[in-house]
Amino acid sequence: MITPRPEMSVIIPTFNRHASLRRTLASLQRQTLSSALFEIIVVDDGSSDDTGLMAREFPGIIFLQQEHLGPAAARNQGAARAQADLLVFIDDDCTAPPDWLEKIRHHFRNPDHFLVGGKSINALPQRFWSQVHQCIIDFWQRESNTAQGSDLFLTSNNLAIRKAVFERMEGFDQRFVAAGAEDRNLTRAVRAAGYPVDYCQDLVIHHHHDLTLRKFARQQSHYGQGSYILYSQTDWNGQRIPWFLLARLVKRAWSGTSLADKMKRFSAVLFSQVCVSWGFVTAAIEHRGIVAEAGADRRPTAVPALLNDLLPLFVSAGFLVFFGALNWAMVSRMLSHEQIGLLTSLLSLHLILWPVMNLCTSASMVRLAGSHGNVTDTGRVHLVFRTGVVTQLFISLLMGALLLAFSGTLVQILFRGRIPAIAIGLLIAGLVGMALYEFIFFIASVRLKFRTMAFMQIMLSAFRLIVLAACFLLWPDASLTMIFFIYMISYWIPFFLRGRDFTSIFTLPFQSGKQREPLFSLEISKKLIRYGSWVSSANVLASVNQYLGALLLLQFGQEREAGIFGLALMASAFIIVLVSAIQHYFLPYACRLQSRTQIQRFYRSSLKVTVPVVLAMGVMVLLSYFIFPAWFGEKGALVYPVFVLLSLAHLAGALFKPLYNIFHFLYKPFLINVDLAARLILLMPLALWLVPAWGALGMAAAQLGAVLLASILTFRLYRHQVRLRPHEAD
Repeated sequence: MITPRPEMSVIIPTFNRHASLRRTLASLQRQTLSSALFEIIVVDDGSSDDTGLMAREFPGIIFLQQEHLGPAAARNQGAARAQADLLVFIDDDCTAPPDWLEKIRHHFRNPDHFLVGGKSINALPQRFWSQVHQCIIDFWQRESNTAQGSDLFLTSNNLAIRKAVFERMEGFDQRFVAAGAEDRNLTRAVRAAGYPVDYCQDLVIHHHHDLTLRKFARQQSHYGQGSYILYSQTDWNGQRIPWFLLARLVKRAWSGTSLADKMKRFSAVLFSQVCVSWGFVTAAIEHRGIVAEAGADRRPTAVPALLNDLLPLFVSAGFLVFFGALNWAMVSRMLSHEQIGLLTSLLSLHLILWPVMNLCTSASMVRLAGSHGNVTDTGRVHLVFRTGVVTQLFISLLMGALLLAFSGTLVQILFRGRIPAIAIGLLIAGLVGMALYEFIFFIASVRLKFRTMAFMQIMLSAFRLIVLAACFLLWPDASLTMIFFIYMISYWIPFFLRGRDFTSIFTLPFQSGKQREPLFSLEISKKLIRYGSWVSSANVLASVNQYLGALLLLQFGQEREAGIFGLALMASAFIIVLVSAIQHYFLPYACRLQSRTQIQRFYRSSLKVTVPVVLAMGVMVLLSYFIFPAWFGEKGALVYPVFVLLSLAHLAGALFKPLYNIFHFLYKPFLINVDLAARLILLMPLALWLVPAWGALGMAAAQLGAVLLASILTFRLYRHQVRLRPHEAD
């Protein structure tokens, strides 16, 4: 007996969602349409879970497999296998009502219908980020689908198309590797070919999209990447990004029954657009061929390297600076001068203790792992990473215990009992979070994944901005402890978003068929501690030089001056952030140098980038004179002179930062310690002389004088090292 050909082929792409796929298949088995009229095709996009085993529970389906190429490729493979003239697409995290296929069949009885899409309903209303995603999708469908026959926003999880039209369009564009805009691309292609496109609001499926903050951010980034591919095409008759709709989306987000609901929804939608923008920019860089291919020019000052690697770091640093400016504008209005002085002192103590907390094994890890950067020794590099984690966690626990043991003494000596004891606990939590953040940050640095580093910085600063804005609007009298808590907990956000980078170093070496790598190497740990001890002490000295001011002013009993100095210090932090971006960019390149004769060329390359940035920041410092009154209100006039002196100190030091990378390459971090110790020795007498009479202004002047005098020593150390072996061959 010949089996009749089905009328519809239901195609489901799936990847590592066997439990969710079971729910989808069960809903299709409950359809009121006769099962003889449709076939079900599941395309496994390279899953590593029990998807294949689960598929055997449904013997009537067609199960296909492919390597991990993305949902667009999976749908195309399913369409190629389909027997029916009508293709129906649904996702593996969706369920269909019993009459879903009946409605699709009824719609296509009209021969003039070629493509139809329906509405998805959030099946997880208790999940906040799933609600936000549904809100955004509903907005775009409501605004874009205004006329039957010309609707352009259909989603591939609820889509049906005649197979002849699908084949003429050559299916989904497989350049969309992740789920993002491949459905809109197909819809536009069908409409451009002259076929009507319909949106049916009563054609409903239920979307079980279990979104966390991390999944939501990744999803929105994929949408941004897809949008770039969509809008970069030249055959859409001048289609442009709908900026007015984006503005309306953000405006529409300001809805709700209370101010808290409005702020929550508005912040979430704004966060989504930051992620979309990030995905759009990164896709633009890759699409224009800026990403260096294997064997391509990896010189740090090559234009492709600068645009692809340094530019994302600068963009993220710009976000960090802008968000930080907004944060401190709010803090300056919530706290008094004296409270700002205490907050700044707490943050300064945090930054001074951080290098001690982890012995800076992250920086030493870059140097040790970076030496393997020219060979494909993944196992060795991961062993360095794992050993660094274990060593760092042990040291962090030890230092945390010591801080707790002496917490009362710290509060009395440094803060004269002006802060609650819980602040020390928050300080320890922030130190551990920052250690993990820095560790993942430096893993990306070793791998030259500069955009990952930039993403982490943006997420950190965006979280602070959103939470502080909520406090400013809802709780304008927020306590010093609450604001300090927000700053400390923010260091954990990048870890939750990029935790897979952390766990991957433990799972990769244990794949089947490969020799097991040890979890820990005592020899490597000794090297990390030996080298990291120098780096750690250097970072302690650098932090003391930069952040001692507020603590010192407190010891002189000048709480008000400590507040002024704290605001000026945080305002000038944009220079520290941008200079750090340059240093982070050049450090892995310095670790890959092959001979000492490349040092001078490397330093000149560093200056080519550093000097223009320093000059530009100098202009920004001068222009800030007009911004400070609006930024800090009545405190602005007092803060600006201190800000100028601190900024000049940072700019002077920035010109010599590349030399620190060279000292790392030479395995001579003690030279950095010599330089920073000299700066501190010069700073202390200057501060003791100037602070009693001039307060915050005197402290800033002492820092500028110490930097200028110590920079002479820095350059002389560099010249001496170059003269040791000036003619070594490349």
